[in-house]
Amino acid sequence: MRIPRSVRASRLERRRPLPGDDLILDAIASLTHAITIRRPRHEVWPWLGSLFPALPGATRGFHVLTLQRDMYLVIGRKPQGAAPLMTWVFVLEERPGWTTRLIVRARGGRAYTFHGLPAWLATPIIRIGYFFTQRQQLRTIAERVESQPRSAAGGQREAA
Repeated sequence: MRIPRSVRASRLERRRPLPGDDLILDAIASLTHAITIRRPRHEVWPWLGSLFPALPGATRGFHVLTLQRDMYLVIGRKPQGAAPLMTWVFVLEERPGWTTRLIVRARGGRAYTFHGLPAWLATPIIRIGYFFTQRQQLRTIAERVESQPRSAAGGQREAA
């Protein structure tokens, strides 16, 4: 039996600044979710992936805006020579017991449009859709990471 995992971010995680927040200062929305993964962050990092299509099968996607290996990755939709329309950050925080807290935040700027809908209509649709897709993504990452054998480096550190 699979035990459901919470993807709820704490109040502190939702309110505190994360890398990439400074790229969109006046966001129309900021959505934050998180999950605890029972592995050290260096084992989680490779699962964040290197291909970021906007939609399945899409030829356009997200640009890597900034990253610090094993710490965070900020991707976004950024027109040539303009500020990002939206950002999506993945932050890995080491926790006690060789676990990692994966915190994910999406932010949309004023120029971001969702299928041409006005912001007042698009924002609630995005919030609902994002919740379900982000929840599934976080659960899938956690399951995949935890299904792998522990790395030799992780096992050595745990034994110490």
